[in-house]
Amino acid sequence: MDKRKMHSFVFVVSVLFVAGLYLLYNKYASTKLQVNKLYRRLEENMNRNSIYRDQVEAYSRLLSEHTQQTELRIKELKDKISVLTEGKENTRQMQEKDKSKLIQYQKEIELLKQQQLVEKTRMEAEIGTLTQKITELENTSHELIDLMDVEKLITMLKEGKIIAENMIPEEWDRIYNLVNCLYDNVLSKLKNKYPHLTSHDINLLSFLLLDFSNKELIIIFDSIGSNTLSHAKLRLKERLELEKDVKLDDFLRKIKKNKSV
Repeated sequence: MDKRKMHSFVFVVSVLFVAGLYLLYNKYASTKLQVNKLYRRLEENMNRNSIYRDQVEAYSRLLSEHTQQTELRIKELKDKISVLTEGKENTRQMQEKDKSKLIQYQKEIELLKQQQLVEKTRMEAEIGTLTQKITELENTSHELIDLMDVEKLITMLKEGKIIAENMIPEEWDRIYNLVNCLYDNVLSKLKNKYPHLTSHDINLLSFLLLDFSNKELIIIFDSIGSNTLSHAKLRLKERLELEKDVKLDDFLRKIKKNKSV
């Protein structure tokens, strides 16, 4: 083989190799993109959680400092009252000037106690609200972690290692939860809006929203041909009550763009 033929052969092999990599990347790119979105959401949750925890610590510290300052001031006032009333059985034995101070100190003590109660109630309410947000974020984070575990399941489905017929309820739930999480509870909304949707419709819709190709869907639903898949999509379109001139792909594209129905 001369050098020219050898170069041509190497060039062809290189092109085929790059094309293969490109097709392989495209096959899983959309799934990885969706999982990356979950990672970003999880990271955002962790950052917000950290901010809320810092705020709780700040409020707790302020509340403690305010309580200490108030109690210290009340003690000072009580000590002053003790000095004024020392050796005196009642206020009649006190001079008018001391009586006035006594009343002033007593009023200030009451005012401080009221202010302390108001401030404590306000700060405890803020801490309670932040604590609830932290709990909600932690719950959401756990859900996101569970959803990210679905990447392996999706990969196995795309590779034809698992078919729909053999999927257990827990695996379907993971698929549904992922779709609902990505697109604002879209499956639940569609089922409520279009009650005639069947479980097969929802399954097909889920895989379509996760960017499964027709070839992958034929494998997943086990031996159904392209015509059968087309009929399944047509029935899905009818049950979604789409107009004849509205394509199913456009409807799905709109959901993905708006992140909701």
